[in-house]
Amino acid sequence: METILVPLDSSSRAEQALPYAHLLAGVLGARVLLLQVLPPEEYWHVHRQPSLHVLRVNGTGGVDTRGCNPVLNLVQQQAADYLATQVVALRQAGIDTETAVRFGAPARIISDVAETAHVGLIVLTAHRASRFRHGLSGSIAAALLHVCTTPLLIIHANGPQHVGPALQRILVPLDGSPVARQALRWRCGSRVRPMRS
Repeated sequence: METILVPLDSSSRAEQALPYAHLLAGVLGARVLLLQVLPPEEYWHVHRQPSLHVLRVNGTGGVDTRGCNPVLNLVQQQAADYLATQVVALRQAGIDTETAVRFGAPARIISDVAETAHVGLIVLTAHRASRFRHGLSGSIAAALLHVCTTPLLIIHANGPQHVGPALQRILVPLDGSPVARQALRWRCGSRVRPMRS
């Protein structure tokens, strides 16, 4: 596994995926890609302040025909700054970490980034509500199950007293098919004990 993708939305609940990515990256020798998906660019054009449609050129007002959107640039920079704060602990642990900011529908963007970046695992949290309107809610995780071919590790987000990961036992449901057996390749060298029902 070369890359672990962690989608974040600036919420503490989404950040609960980071310790799991940290743990797995260390075990697997993988790099980590932190991704924040913002609402589509059209959203910011519709909701930006009317005054931002006008540029001052040589002291006169003019219509912004260059496609420049100060609000779009600002939220993109804020997202990049946020992700930069999240890479510190990972890099201090010697884990190669990169960041990316994209605009669009979260599930589709996460899936596309995973494919183009050759991601081996997506680690994210799922919860009912998010701090932001377009955050990583449970519906995003559910949508990824339908559109994404990359393996997912979905962490149930707990409250603020959440403790670090303790991956002591992994349950791998099998039905005898070759497709189901593909899950066994991510066992990280640990001992596999079959459980019969």
